[in-house]
Amino acid sequence: GFILIQIVAILTTLFLYGQYYIPRSVSRVDQVYYVFASVSIGTLMAVALSILIFKDNDAIADYPRTMILYAWVFTIMLITFGRILHQAGRNVLRDRGIGRDRLLIIGSGDTARIILQRISWSPQLGYELVGIVNGVSGEEETVLGVPVLGTPEDLPYLIENFAIDEVIIAMPEKG
Repeated sequence: GFILIQIVAILTTLFLYGQYYIPRSVSRVDQVYYVFASVSIGTLMAVALSILIFKDNDAIADYPRTMILYAWVFTIMLITFGRILHQAGRNVLRDRGIGRDRLLIIGSGDTARIILQRISWSPQLGYELVGIVNGVSGEEETVLGVPVLGTPEDLPYLIENFAIDEVIIAMPEKG
């Protein structure tokens, strides 16, 4: 019963912390921190629930306290190791072209160039950069080697014909 309560408490805490969705650009340090926090809170909740549920049971008095510590440490290690394996598997698939999101950037100024460079320097993000939508028609044909496909008015056509998954708007407001 203790193990079942701990599993449910940790899974619930991971869910409430939003740990079943791993964003593209979270560092491993941040992932380990969130796993550490979620498992710690889940373990504390499991201990509290176990004491409440099994308060009249003699098994709670005989349960070794170090087992709680071992379960806490091993849970953190195994979840972190599983996430590292999952990330490595995703990166291998993305390198083969599986699971990549087709991306379109709106804008051609400095902000768009910075985003374009970051995406091209970080293939592990899993983006396939299709092109750029420029604010003014006929201004440039390419930006840093990426083709300019049209203007913002062409967006519905471009999204449908190029099967775009994500759009990044990189046009800062004019002051």
